[in-house]
Amino acid sequence: MSKRTKLVTLLIAAITIVLVLGGCVLPRFTHNTLVEIMVARAREYLAQNHPEFDLKLFAIYASTDEVPEPFDKADDLAYWRLIFSDMDLAKSVEVFCKDESWSSIVVDGIWMEDAFLGDPFYIIYDIQDAINIIRNRAPFIKYLRVYFHLPIDPNYNHPEYKFRIEDGGFVNFNSVTGEFVFSNE
Repeated sequence: MSKRTKLVTLLIAAITIVLVLGGCVLPRFTHNTLVEIMVARAREYLAQNHPEFDLKLFAIYASTDEVPEPFDKADDLAYWRLIFSDMDLAKSVEVFCKDESWSSIVVDGIWMEDAFLGDPFYIIYDIQDAINIIRNRAPFIKYLRVYFHLPIDPNYNHPEYKFRIEDGGFVNFNSVTGEFVFSNE
């Protein structure tokens, strides 16, 4: 075997190992993430049902149901709660989607727990990507819910997925860098 053939073989093997160890997760550049799809659907619903508000997105919750069951893949997420606020009118609208059926409630006051999630989103890693990456380090974790938000904290530059795990605690996953940490808060 020639030196060039050995080098090409070695390069292909290295790429294969990186993809296998990385959970075969490739960043998203050309299509919408699950979060972006759900936000677009919620905005369509809001345009038809609450056109009187100038709503900004602040947070998204997703789980298997109102009383969540453990899940280990994004396809299991059937219950969504998206929180929008109108800063001028001091109102919030919570939009719910359960099994593709949409509803909402209007709440007095604005959402103060998180920063505004501006459009367009800059998300590299989708929910399933995050699950796959975390699974490489902790293969038996089951999740109860996921919270997508941008904390009001100068240390946060990118939105994160905050997974509530079955055994207690959380996994905070940066949706842009792919970095994650386990926490109790």
